[in-house]
Amino acid sequence: MKHLNRNWRLICLSTLVLALVACAGRTVIQAPPEESGPPVTNTARITLEALYGSSAAGVNYKQSAHTVVVSFTAVPATGQFVRLTPPAGTYFATDPQWDSTTAGRQDVLPLALAADGGLELSVVPLSSFEGGCLALTLDLLNEAPLEAIDNNNAAQAEGLSLVDLGDGKVELSWVECCAGDYNFDGSVDARDVLPIAECLGQTYDLRRSDLSSDRLYWLDGDGDGTITVLDLQCIVDNYKASIAGFVVSHNDKLIRGEGDGELELTVAHDRGRARPGLPAQYSLEIAGATTDSWSIAAVDAAGNPGDAISISYQPADLAVQVTVTGLELFAIENLVPGYSEPVKIGSRVIDPIETIGQPVVANAVIVGENQFAFVEVPRDHQLLLDVQYLPVTDLTTGQAVELPSDQITADLLASLISSAIPFELAADAAGTTEMDIDISFMPLESGGYSIDVFSETRTPDGYASALHTSLDYPESLVKLDLDLDGDFGEEWQLYDEDRNGLSSTWEDEELLLSYLAEGRPCDVIANIDSVDQAQGQIVITNIAGLDPYQAVPPGADALTVWVHEFTAIDPGIDPWHPDPATRYLLNLMVYEDDEAGTFINFADIIEIYHEPDHDPNPGDPTHSWPLEGTVVAVGDYSLALESGAETIVVTYTDSTVFESGNGFVDASAIAVGDYVHVQVYLIYDRWLANWVFLLDEPVDPWTDPGGAWPLDGLITAIGDGCITIEYEGLPVQVYCDETTDIFVDPIEGDGALSDLAVGDWVHCDAQNTAAGMWALVIIKLAAD
Repeated sequence: MKHLNRNWRLICLSTLVLALVACAGRTVIQAPPEESGPPVTNTARITLEALYGSSAAGVNYKQSAHTVVVSFTAVPATGQFVRLTPPAGTYFATDPQWDSTTAGRQDVLPLALAADGGLELSVVPLSSFEGGCLALTLDLLNEAPLEAIDNNNAAQAEGLSLVDLGDGKVELSWVECCAGDYNFDGSVDARDVLPIAECLGQTYDLRRSDLSSDRLYWLDGDGDGTITVLDLQCIVDNYKASIAGFVVSHNDKLIRGEGDGELELTVAHDRGRARPGLPAQYSLEIAGATTDSWSIAAVDAAGNPGDAISISYQPADLAVQVTVTGLELFAIENLVPGYSEPVKIGSRVIDPIETIGQPVVANAVIVGENQFAFVEVPRDHQLLLDVQYLPVTDLTTGQAVELPSDQITADLLASLISSAIPFELAADAAGTTEMDIDISFMPLESGGYSIDVFSETRTPDGYASALHTSLDYPESLVKLDLDLDGDFGEEWQLYDEDRNGLSSTWEDEELLLSYLAEGRPCDVIANIDSVDQAQGQIVITNIAGLDPYQAVPPGADALTVWVHEFTAIDPGIDPWHPDPATRYLLNLMVYEDDEAGTFINFADIIEIYHEPDHDPNPGDPTHSWPLEGTVVAVGDYSLALESGAETIVVTYTDSTVFESGNGFVDASAIAVGDYVHVQVYLIYDRWLANWVFLLDEPVDPWTDPGGAWPLDGLITAIGDGCITIEYEGLPVQVYCDETTDIFVDPIEGDGALSDLAVGDWVHCDAQNTAAGMWALVIIKLAAD
């Protein structure tokens, strides 16, 4: 991969990047053996030459018996590249020293690279460069034996894909990848500093599924999502690496092709398709089958192969055929990750429940025209097959989409249409599940188009199911053909916010079923948003799960539930005339009722509290509360804690998280005599633990360097990246950054520092560090 560490070592200098060495005042060169000999005593002259079309104008050096001082006095905007060659019998020693006027500057990227007995120096100015002299001092030593260089090649192919072309032929596609080759010319040298200087400080989203189409992904040598001076280390580590071409093996047999001298190449480097700001793409049509094994390795100019990348046949978990009618689609490059040619339809499997991190759980391999195969698809889990495309017609207005300069722009790509089909692979199912999808565009009398989607899914055991939806695209309304008679009529119609053919309410209820087995009760706290007494329906919103064994899925912000003659309602509560400010505890029984179009049966409405009047205290059932104490008894799913003058019994479930200073532990690790920190909820007059942390002893929040410490109190001040909390009468300053989880309210979800205000009462889990108290989690409990 592009961040692969090389096995071979260059006798080279580390980056002389001023931003990296501001503290040390210098950079490090790989040192020769200490017994390399005394300083140089001869006076033979060093030679200096310009490289890569650069000029040596303004580059001077002053040589003494033991040292050389190199100065750059007129660095051009395009950078300056020179080579220093020491006289015979000498070489450059360790630790080059930048002078005091240079060491603190952060407006240039200097780099030193050693190879073949010489030294390449590059100085690339940033946009803030104001000129001036940059000077470097180098020590000269007598010649000594140097460590032999391991000539393994660091280059390789990446993103290998395989497509069946029919008639006994396949197409292999890949891109070249040489870590440190940031200008994508097939070799690593000092010029690769220029793209880093151009993009320094820029960031990209590591969670994207199409990273290979983002220039910054290829410039990010350390893979942290930001272009920094640290990414220059890849140039140092892979200096002089190159790609002369690629060798392809079919069923472990080398395919002979083009050659240059004694090199055995299947595809030469110059046969790649150049792409501005991206590495070249390659493709090879060849006789073979997708069930064969294939591998590709990059070869450098010396004939050294890099690590091979392989693709072998795997039976597909899911095979998809997509047919689109009614409108023409644009052909878009990189719509299918890893595929080098433009296509009109892309497909992926996404996880609508696990929304943290990367939602794409399986990317497609194209196996034919609009045919996709997916392997290693998660099983026994509700997923969505997401089909992506871009019509040449605006689905809202019905007007043609105009392309500036005949190019698909980033803004246009952001308008990709998605049609999502829910499915689930059984845990014990063997073989390939097949899915046929027909997508039709229908013009509307009112203007724009609707998207009609019919899908049929067939499992290996012969079970078949179908789904038929129609999305009014301009109005964002989706209908479901429940009886599959082809007539939507007055059947279910709901708002579809993201226009993917599945309404948010529909998705939420589908996902809730995947969390809760049919016939299993679930406790939630919610508001009653609207009622339909004639139909016996109410809509609940602001849902928070309290069930100790199951959880309401993230994003379930509205559910339609039923009230009937069997529903037990707490005396004094009228669900048909609800107080919108009142929170209710509802015990929900899950069951399927396709005819009614709902998934929830309703029972036991019990009033909990009036939200405007509630205070942040241990009796508030929507917030966790910290408890600490010594374990005095351990029972079956329970712990008794001696906390102060009280003994408190805390229950836990299989979903409770147990940790110690060494990481996650089992509940069995907690024993009588242990001191623990517990985060609990009060449910049905009992404490339920969702997190238990095993401490060695009671913790002093002002001296403890590890673990999380609860700080609860009023915010008295808000600064840049910090808040001040009044804790036990004392002001405590707590810092927070992008890693801090901030919740305006657990029900409303994530928030930001800007959502907090002076006077808010917050719960904060903080960690004492050398830099002060740092917040891990901040939860807003109430306003003052």
